[in-house]
Amino acid sequence: MGTISDQKTIFGAFILKLRLKKSWSLCDLEKETGITASYLNRLERGERKNPTIMVVNALASAYNVELKTMVDLILLEREEEIN
Repeated sequence: MGTISDQKTIFGAFILKLRLKKSWSLCDLEKETGITASYLNRLERGERKNPTIMVVNALASAYNVELKTMVDLILLEREEEIN
């Protein structure tokens, strides 16, 4: 069984991929969103789940991704946790 840090979430993996695609550091993303780099890091690693709609909206805006896409990923994760 892996540790919590090994258990990436769908949402976390997605936002990490977007950040790397832009060649942004966590500090760069913090400047874009106003969300602390430590919180963003925990989201990417799957240590934090269920971000608020304000956090998801800030990330969607920074990455120029539809809010619905981000919310759908979070809902998919929740559904998988239930099943």
